[in-house]
Amino acid sequence: MPPPIKRRQKEARLLQKRKLVAEPEEPEEEDIEMEEEEEVEENEENSDVCTEDLCMHDIVGPVRHFKERYWGKSVFMGQMWDAGFEKLKKGFGDGELSNVLQYCRKDDNTRYTPSEMDTLEDDFLNGKKTVNMPLCFTEGADELRNAFLAEFPNLGNDVEVGVYFSRTGGEIAQWHSDNNHNITIQVSGTKEWHCRPGSRHTERSKALTEAPKNFHDQRNSQLDRRSASAFPPQTYVLDPGTVIYLPPGHWHSVVSTGEEDSFSIDIRVGNIVHAKWIAEAMYNGLFGEFHGTAGASGLALSKEDYQQQSMSKGISEQARYLRKHVVSMLNTCPPIPSIPFERERSNGFHRGATISWLLEKLQRNTSVQPPFQLQSRFGLHPMIALSVKLLPNYCILYMFSESTLTTMEYIRYSLFCSAFLDEVLQSIVGQTQITYDSLVSKCPSGEEYTNALQDLVWVLLKMGVLLAHPIK
Repeated sequence: MPPPIKRRQKEARLLQKRKLVAEPEEPEEEDIEMEEEEEVEENEENSDVCTEDLCMHDIVGPVRHFKERYWGKSVFMGQMWDAGFEKLKKGFGDGELSNVLQYCRKDDNTRYTPSEMDTLEDDFLNGKKTVNMPLCFTEGADELRNAFLAEFPNLGNDVEVGVYFSRTGGEIAQWHSDNNHNITIQVSGTKEWHCRPGSRHTERSKALTEAPKNFHDQRNSQLDRRSASAFPPQTYVLDPGTVIYLPPGHWHSVVSTGEEDSFSIDIRVGNIVHAKWIAEAMYNGLFGEFHGTAGASGLALSKEDYQQQSMSKGISEQARYLRKHVVSMLNTCPPIPSIPFERERSNGFHRGATISWLLEKLQRNTSVQPPFQLQSRFGLHPMIALSVKLLPNYCILYMFSESTLTTMEYIRYSLFCSAFLDEVLQSIVGQTQITYDSLVSKCPSGEEYTNALQDLVWVLLKMGVLLAHPIK
């Protein structure tokens, strides 16, 4: 094994001292109640300087430099400075397994039962089994997500925070690559990361010795193995406060060392190759155009489609439509961005926020949106389903998107709105073309209501739910 490399020197520290707050609070349960909106102070334009909130500068140093030099390109290794590290640690129950497990979720967004948590703890302590919780929702985890979304906007749709608990002499993470960007922070214990370059255009996570799943995967696997074997492994030693970033597709094997149990936190950012999203947009466009009009023979494969070097009438018709409309399909079905969220209005990976809170977060470093013209036109994102729930003092717009093609979930979000916007929201549901004039007609008259409507439209545009069309 090559000797561990020397740790990188600490990134340049901010000159300004920061006040850091720590005690985590219990999250709200399933029934989320509307709270009075507080006045928001105007944000300063320079987001490179952190205030009391945890920010990515605490983790990767100067954000612009990290993006330009390392993001999607090469391994980064750095060190958190003490105040930010202590705040982060407290946000994860001081790294205690029992404190963290109660805030972790399963793939269906349910919590672990007390007996399941007891089993996990027993396996960890007595069986030296690694506890890998990819969906963690402690206060620190939620703060990390929002910190990433604030300073790395539009760099990924799927942003999750997970935790790893492992013991020396226990399980070893064998050579594999992940289909996501990975920022890992070592909180306690020591780990060695053995890394080799890989392809950042990887389609899925896989082990180095895993059997290919199709011809394309087989061809790439052969290239991956040759590429991995061409480079000797580079070893990085992580101790408390150390940060490592790996681009998608980078091969790595991880082992716990030292006497203390290891606890680490990882930020995972989904990596969607262009071909996948192009396929999503084309499938959505074709199905939307031909469903219910072309008949069963035009939508489903038939015996004519299995004949080589010939196409059935249904496929030929859709291929002609595709050649003519593929650009408009991509323009009207852009990738759905990840959106910041309020912890108090979220339940696991069902996130939520009020309009006023999002206005504060999304308008950082942007100018105020000018008033919309009455003839302004909008479209609803074709992959997002909407529903509205009216309560006594407010209403909620539910947004959900799961791909029919890949089953990947792109958004699950609740927007908390004033009750008088109920008719406006109901008029948007299920519509492909919307005019601002039609929304105004559903809203009470008065400057206060007009401003609230403009705020709603601006937020929905930033969320990718509404798409702006040019005024003709």
